Amino acid sequence: MKKHYRRTASVVIIIAITLLSGCVTTYVPTDKTAQGISVSDAQQMLVNDLHAYYLLQDESVHDCHIEIGPVDNPTVWITTSEVDFTSTRMLIKSQTGDNKSDYRTTIFPLAEFPAFTASTRTDMNGATLTLPFPGGTVLCDDGIDAPKLANALYVLVQHAKAVKQEMASYDVKFQSQLGEYRNLIAAGTQLPERADMYRVQAEASVREKNFNQAQVDYGKALEVAPWWPQGHFNRALMFGATGDYDFAIMEMNHYLELVPNASNAREARYKTYDWQQKINEEDANIPAAFKSAQHQK
Repeated sequence: MKKHYRRTASVVIIIAITLLSGCVTTYVPTDKTAQGISVSDAQQMLVNDLHAYYLLQDESVHDCHIEIGPVDNPTVWITTSEVDFTSTRMLIKSQTGDNKSDYRTTIFPLAEFPAFTASTRTDMNGATLTLPFPGGTVLCDDGIDAPKLANALYVLVQHAKAVKQEMASYDVKFQSQLGEYRNLIAAGTQLPERADMYRVQAEASVREKNFNQAQVDYGKALEVAPWWPQGHFNRALMFGATGDYDFAIMEMNHYLELVPNASNAREARYKTYDWQQKINEEDANIPAAFKSAQHQK
């Protein structure tokens, strides 16, 4: 999977208004402003800043939360305590009770984000970052770097869109060449040396539990030898391990289409059922306001 985002249309600018006695500055993330920020850097920026922590010694608070629903009457208030990512989704874990085990996870499909802006309001209470989400808003206090956070999210949104497009094209090409791939398998074609090199690198990444890099390496091997069944099977498992369940299902289906009579075909099919269930569970945790916004697009 490519680790950079692709150029897309610039984000639509929504002009912020002055609130109370504060001065409002609006930031517009674009390809140019986000240039040089890698996907991994962008993820780390959001992990560092899009969360809440408390400095108990002086009771001061650095707080970041998400409001879901109309701006003047949000229906859900999420204080973020942990942020994680797949290739196309952002997962925000929020505590719902006094115990650390009491939490819920809210899912935001990055590839489906509409245009957004970031703004800060500076007044006697300090700086506030406002980052509109579909159907909601992120508010961060105490001087969070608004341009940095907006550019980081922009990078991940563009990356997610590129990844989905790339995987869709990948699937179309596979289906168009499926008959040829089956013939190569039937002929006992050996794995080319270059593909075998990527296989070895992927297995090393698996041993290091770097599953994202492993799926990238298996993907490189499959670019050389797209008819290699075990490569599709292994890459499916790596996608499953990183939470990219839709891509995991795609790759496992590729495996089953190449070798429908494999001894582990039933086990492989069961894996797709499990991943589909996980997708359904995640979809249930996408805010209703987000779904409504997408339905109206």
